Amino acid sequence: MPSFRCQHPTCSEYLKAPGYCPAHQTGRKVSRHSYYDQHLRDPDAKRFYNSLEWQAARARKLTAQPWCERCGALADTVHHTIAVKVATDAQRLDRRLLMSLCGPCHSTIEREISASRP
Repeated sequence: MPSFRCQHPTCSEYLKAPGYCPAHQTGRKVSRHSYYDQHLRDPDAKRFYNSLEWQAARARKLTAQPWCERCGALADTVHHTIAVKVATDAQRLDRRLLMSLCGPCHSTIEREISASRP
């Protein structure tokens, strides 16, 4: 059952996932992040990241620590120090195991993690 409203301000269409309806999608630049989220992300992780519990935990972390913990820029991303795949439900939401980061620092950390995997 569609339960997400199109993000266009005047649209009343409902969708199965957050985003824009087909009428308002045209002309919008699709970022590599949204492609990853729609097509490549693990379904369990996707459910977690779309959950109200995660959205609230993310907002609390960015409110408590609005600056990047690596470079001091304004943070817009929350990083899990324990990978979501291996973390328990409690660890996924534990503020002590989350880092506020700016986009470039988060990308750097993810690249470093990917490079260290066999």
